[in-house]
Amino acid sequence: MGVHAIKLDPSLPLNILPIETKKSAVDALRTQHRPTAPIISTVEVAKGWHIHVEESGNPHGIPAVFVHGGPGVAFNPKDCQWFDPEKYRIIVFQQRGTYHCTPSAMDLATDANIFKDITIQTLAEDIEVLKKHLGIEKWLVFGGSWGSTLSLYYAQQFPASCSGVVVRGIYLGTHKENEMLFSEERLKRLAGKDWEPAVLKRIEEYAKSKGVDIDMCQPQTIYEAYRKLVVEKNDFVAARIWKTYEDYVDEPGNQENLHRLLSDDVTETTPEERSIGVWETQMFDTVPKMVNLLDESRMQSLKDIPVKVVQGKKDNLCCYKIAEKLVDGIRSVGGNVSFDLVENGAHTPYHPEMTDALIRATDNFALKQSFEFQG
Repeated sequence: MGVHAIKLDPSLPLNILPIETKKSAVDALRTQHRPTAPIISTVEVAKGWHIHVEESGNPHGIPAVFVHGGPGVAFNPKDCQWFDPEKYRIIVFQQRGTYHCTPSAMDLATDANIFKDITIQTLAEDIEVLKKHLGIEKWLVFGGSWGSTLSLYYAQQFPASCSGVVVRGIYLGTHKENEMLFSEERLKRLAGKDWEPAVLKRIEEYAKSKGVDIDMCQPQTIYEAYRKLVVEKNDFVAARIWKTYEDYVDEPGNQENLHRLLSDDVTETTPEERSIGVWETQMFDTVPKMVNLLDESRMQSLKDIPVKVVQGKKDNLCCYKIAEKLVDGIRSVGGNVSFDLVENGAHTPYHPEMTDALIRATDNFALKQSFEFQG
């Protein structure tokens, strides 16, 4: 594997940037840790495939890796701040084919067909290649939304590589979850007075206008159709439809999202919409066909790994019932799992109570390698 990297020098002091003092009261909501200046590198995970990596914190600390959501998005610069930089060696990276990686679906000149054979297994193997490249034996794996899917799959495939797992906004890539995203009854309930029937009609009518079969009563055909359009046919409008539909579900009534959803102007599609369209349709179509993350044998592989699950009860994209199924599955095999269902939490991890739960999880793990409550 080719590598272009700046190695961490253990003799160098931490380059910690200033930030406001955190609250000290035991009962106060915890906020994210201070940011640290990252060391940036590019790692070749397979021939011709390079990923973007940022490392910060304490070179001698507990290794932790952040797995971003999407798929197809860029990680947030604040994602390194889920970990105390004095106690953790923090690794944040872009998944293959996204943002600063090469090749990337963000590059509108790149034909999406080059991504059509990549699976969740490919992405999990990339994480393992990165771990070995960095000389890490085990690390704490932290992921949300799609990042929860990939984190759990990685932990199930490579349990010996994981000292612990923190996941939030749980998506397990099941057929049931795929059904919920296109359930008109559920969407009407979530949107209330902002419900707009045109959003579902647009999904069906655009696919059919491009000669792709789709049955709205069988949601998996929607995923198959849009993967074919976005990935195999390199359709930019279909990519934007996919991304803005999801945005509208998360924020019903947003007229800008509705406009972009209904537009046929190919030039309106942004690099981000294209990337998310490519990777979401590719993964959300293929994952349910190749793996059941709730299978008992896969739960068994998590048995000896401390797991923390944080889920917002008001999450419009990822139903809290799925998080409960995950927790029940781990408990059924005698696994060590801690569950925080945040009553007012939504999909974003930046809701104050969601942030508090996640920071408590990583702080507690740093203290004693578990997620048991510490004041």
